[in-house]
Amino acid sequence: MQPDLNSYRQRQRQTWGSSIGLHRLSGHFQPASERLVEWLGIGPEDHVLDVATGTGRTAVLARAAGAQVDAQDLSPVLIGEAEHFALANGFADINLSESDAEELPYPPEQFSVVVSTFGAIHAPRPDVVGAEMNRVLIFGGRLGLATWKHDAAIYRLARLVPGLDGALRGAVDPSEWGRRERVREFLSRRYFPDLEFEEGTLEISYPTVDAAWRDWSRNYGPVRAAYQAIPIRSRDAVDQAARDFFSQWADPSGVVTWPLDYLLIGAIKISLAHRVG
Repeated sequence: MQPDLNSYRQRQRQTWGSSIGLHRLSGHFQPASERLVEWLGIGPEDHVLDVATGTGRTAVLARAAGAQVDAQDLSPVLIGEAEHFALANGFADINLSESDAEELPYPPEQFSVVVSTFGAIHAPRPDVVGAEMNRVLIFGGRLGLATWKHDAAIYRLARLVPGLDGALRGAVDPSEWGRRERVREFLSRRYFPDLEFEEGTLEISYPTVDAAWRDWSRNYGPVRAAYQAIPIRSRDAVDQAARDFFSQWADPSGVVTWPLDYLLIGAIKISLAHRVG
């Protein structure tokens, strides 16, 4: 069954546009962006595209490494956040585009590096977004993705909030990008025959379980949108379930250290038709 793409995209724009504190929250994710930029060896000779840039942290890190950078996102609100973050870091020359990751507005073989940090995984059709990233990448170029592992705590949190399952028939769950065997299905074996993987963990600290839940329920678009849709009289049960959830990582003083396991995916684009050996 084909997903209703137009309604899905509109909902995604609204959902991520509601991420009023995502810029601060995404700071917790920056170590994964830093590792991705380092892992790919991004430097002054590169032209980088950051797909689904969000608040622009990976784009800014790539620009700080000396690369020429383009970045796109479906949400006009997040494009504004990314522009603000880039300017605050002294980069007025990052080219930003409000566009769809499944219909990238760039010519073929335009970039030497294509990256996405917890962004492209939200496209409803992984094979389509994978083909688009391949299309705009030069032969010999590097593809680098940061995804949450399929069993990461962020997905377990999502299951606590009614309506946070995406609810789009025909779309692929973002958690599937955290399974190595599924990634091999999403990316063309012809052009990316050799995938490399690296696992890591982000540790996010909060003074209390309430502070942890408040951060995610107010500042992370998908959680915020689903939580706001719950009738007020029904929120107490969700709040208690979230407190119980975060208490698993609370020390005796109440401080929460929440681990989020991620997966880095790297590949060099090479056509098997021209592969030697």
